[in-house]
Amino acid sequence: MVTTIGIEAMIPRGAYSEYGLLGLSGTYESAQSVLRLEVPWTQADGAPWSPAPGYALASPRVGLPQEFAHAVLEGIDAASRDRLAGGVLSVRAAAHCPVGSNPNIMGRLARACVGLMLRGDMRDDELRAFLETVLLR
Repeated sequence: MVTTIGIEAMIPRGAYSEYGLLGLSGTYESAQSVLRLEVPWTQADGAPWSPAPGYALASPRVGLPQEFAHAVLEGIDAASRDRLAGGVLSVRAAAHCPVGSNPNIMGRLARACVGLMLRGDMRDDELRAFLETVLLR
């Protein structure tokens, strides 16, 4: 079974906004007992990224900086431990901003992506409540 999910979020926090984009892809096999986590990171800023319309951001870039990779790994691990079948769960997409992106938002995005993978289909009100709980608090 293959599952892919991505979330782009801009969360206003007074004078600035937190921002991040994270995409995960998982390949699961019931015959495997180990889930391998792959979190590649970048040493340099990637290409410019065009965020969703309405996001007023300063210089968003493609890639997951090394300083955010540990938070993403911890977020994936905390959300997936003993809940997903064996296989491979990988970061496949990421974007960040010099101002607004931080380990905290990237870790919350990782937990939200895994949480959505685990929950499957949701009604709009359930999705909103879940994302508010994980991303806003």
